[in-house]
Amino acid sequence: ILLASCEENDIETLEITINAGNDIESINDFWTTLNADSLLKGANGEWSIEKGLIDEKVYFEDNKKPKTKFYGLPGEKYLLLWKVLFNDKYYCDSIHVSFNPINAEIIKSGNDFYSTRIQLITNSSFKGTWTITGDLQNYMSLQLGGVIVPKENYPSIKIYGKENGTIHAKWTVTYG
Repeated sequence: ILLASCEENDIETLEITINAGNDIESINDFWTTLNADSLLKGANGEWSIEKGLIDEKVYFEDNKKPKTKFYGLPGEKYLLLWKVLFNDKYYCDSIHVSFNPINAEIIKSGNDFYSTRIQLITNSSFKGTWTITGDLQNYMSLQLGGVIVPKENYPSIKIYGKENGTIHAKWTVTYG
């Protein structure tokens, strides 16, 4: 029979290394999926925002999960902290996340043999509203079937102006 004992000093404390994932740069959408390492049994983690503009549209889908969606603002850069509690000790790692700004561009499209007509197209990825002022006869959206969208919110329009007149067209993008 072999009897052994160990003192409290002989117990090894387990140290862990955590990884919040790789930096995520130049995102064209309004969200990205974070990819921290999975949690060890008995560990708890939490994402937080250390730097970056915060408002009601900036959030984590579930800030307790290592792999979760993060929603940010266009044109913003964030420093995100992944903080893990394991065996009464905190371990941290961080990543940088940056979102590209919205590129709201109006493009003249199509050729029309009438000088009083013009067709304009915007990036349909973003919701927006047209504001058209000046020597205007009428304008219409260029949608083909499907869901009916009010003409001032459809990204492609045809404008009918008055001869020798001036028209101003503005596309205002709404985020979120």
